[in-house]
Amino acid sequence: MPVITGGAIGAVGGLLTDVVAGFANPQIASLTGLSLTSNPALLALSKILYAVGVGWLGGKAWSGKGHALAVGGATIAIHDFAKPQLAAAVPSIPLGYVSYGPVVSGVPASLQATRASTYRPVGKYLRAVPQRSMGKYLSGVTQYAEGIPCS
Repeated sequence: MPVITGGAIGAVGGLLTDVVAGFANPQIASLTGLSLTSNPALLALSKILYAVGVGWLGGKAWSGKGHALAVGGATIAIHDFAKPQLAAAVPSIPLGYVSYGPVVSGVPASLQATRASTYRPVGKYLRAVPQRSMGKYLSGVTQYAEGIPCS
């Protein structure tokens, strides 16, 4: 039970850190002209600093829980930074992606733009398809084929 309780307190710290970042980052951008959201490392660093503040204030409001709130916020900030870096470096590692958003054709809607930019199925309503062809690769993949032959 302590793992669940500690994880829940850490999750609250992560959520509070995200709320603080949601309010503070636009203010920092308007005052300094520095966009924290354009650089993932800078965004992670700012969220870690916000997590320290959340832990400090949370410890005052919720006696004895400040450390867990700060650790939870920093853990989520580091995770948010590291996951896309790892996925880009080693795409074959399954990272357990779960989408809570809408799913279109078996693919989460958030990934549709990535998928659609590489391969576009063509058919009756888009253009005439040559016999024995499945689709067309768009920019960047022209070395493979214009269409994939079917047998």
